[in-house]
Amino acid sequence: MNRAAWSCVAIVVAVLGSTSTAHAGGVASWQELVDAYGDQPCGGGGCYTNYMRLADLDGDGDLDVVYPNDGGVAQPLVIYANDGAAGFTDVSASAVGGHTGRVRQVAIGDIDGDGDLDMYAPEATATVGAMFVNDGDGVFVDEADVRLPAAAIATGSTRFGDLDDDGDLDIVAADHGNDGLAVVYLNDGEGSFTELDAAIDFDVGSDINDMDLLDVDRDFDLDLLTNAHVGTNRIWINDGTGVFAESLFASSGGLHYGPGVCDVDGDGDLDIWIDNQGPDYTERLWANDGNGNFTDVTLEQVSGNPGSDDNGIICADTDSDGDLDAVVMALDTPERLLVNDGSGNFSYQAGAFSGPVDSTLGAEMGDLNGDHRIDIATGQGESGSFLDRVFLATAAVPVDDTAPTIIVVGDPPTEA
Repeated sequence: MNRAAWSCVAIVVAVLGSTSTAHAGGVASWQELVDAYGDQPCGGGGCYTNYMRLADLDGDGDLDVVYPNDGGVAQPLVIYANDGAAGFTDVSASAVGGHTGRVRQVAIGDIDGDGDLDMYAPEATATVGAMFVNDGDGVFVDEADVRLPAAAIATGSTRFGDLDDDGDLDIVAADHGNDGLAVVYLNDGEGSFTELDAAIDFDVGSDINDMDLLDVDRDFDLDLLTNAHVGTNRIWINDGTGVFAESLFASSGGLHYGPGVCDVDGDGDLDIWIDNQGPDYTERLWANDGNGNFTDVTLEQVSGNPGSDDNGIICADTDSDGDLDAVVMALDTPERLLVNDGSGNFSYQAGAFSGPVDSTLGAEMGDLNGDHRIDIATGQGESGSFLDRVFLATAAVPVDDTAPTIIVVGDPPTEA
C-alpha cells in the first residue's frame, strides 16, 4: 500500500466476518447446477484445469468465471459471462479472441488504474504469455509485447499485488518445473512492467503450482507464500521494496496444491491451511503468533476431517456466523466443509456437498445467482472427468446480510 496515503489515518484495520450470531447453527449445503456451462471446450468434455477465478470482468455487477487450462498441450483460456442469475455463456472468442496456450494460472486486477479488471495469462513454456487489457466491457486486448519484459520463465503460478508500496499492482511469478525460479515485475503505474533484478535471489523449490501474497508479520507489506507441489511450503519476507528473503517457516510433506490464507481465530493476523500435508492426506492448520511465527495446531483445533487426496482450501464464512470456515477441494470425494466455532476450532460437517465426485484442482466461492448466498465454482483436472461445475447454495446456507466487523491490528507506518 502507498504509505503516503496512510499519513492522515490514525489506525490500520482488518476486516473480519461479522460477529453477529443471528445465523449461527445453520447447516450449509450446496447442490450442483447441472450443465451450468452447457457444452464445454476440449471436445465437449472439458479441459485440464489447474486453477480458476471468479471476477466481474464486464463491470455489470456479477461474478464471471475464468478457467485457465494446461493439459500438457495448448488449450483454450475459457471465460464464462454471468447474467447475474447463474446463467453462463462462453464468451472466450469475443473476450480474449479465442486465446489458447498452456496457462496454469492467471492474475486478475487493474494494472493501469482505469477502474476495470485486466488479466495476466503467463505461459508454462517459458514464453511471454498474454497481458490482457480490459476495455471496460469485458473485451480484452493482448498488449504483452509493449507491457511485459521479453524474457520469461515457465510459469506455474502468479499473483498481482503492490510489492514495492507505490500504489499499483506488480507481478510475482514462479516456475512450475525444477528450476526453482521466481521473478518480480514492477509496474510503472500505467501498466507497463520491468523485472526487478535479484528480487527473489534463491531457489524457491520445484513445481511451484500455487502462491499467496500476505502480510505475515504485520509490517504493512506483502510477503510471499510459495507452494511446492511435492516439496516444501515456504514464506519469503518482503523488505518493502519487492525484494524477498527467506523466513523460518518451512513446512513439508504430502502432495499439496492450494493453501488457504485467512484469520481463522479472529486475532488479527493471517493463519495458513495446507492441504494433504497431514497423515492420510489430511489438512494442516498453522496458527500465526502475529509476528510471522507459525505453530501446527491441527491436532488441537481440527476434528473429524476424514482426509482424502485433496487439492486446496478455500476460506469462507459459509454459515454467516462471522468466522471463516474451510472448504476442502477434493480429488476422489465430494468437496468437504470444516466448520469454525469462532475461535479457530474446526469440525467436519458431513453431507455439505453431495457430489458428483470428480477431480477438483481449483475452486472459488462467491454469490453467482444474486441471492446473497455463497456459491462455488470448480475446475477439474488430473483424473476422471474434466467437466467444470457450479454448485449453488441451498436455502440452508444463510443469507449474508450483516456488515463485517472492523478491528484494530496496529498503527500505520508514517512518512519520515
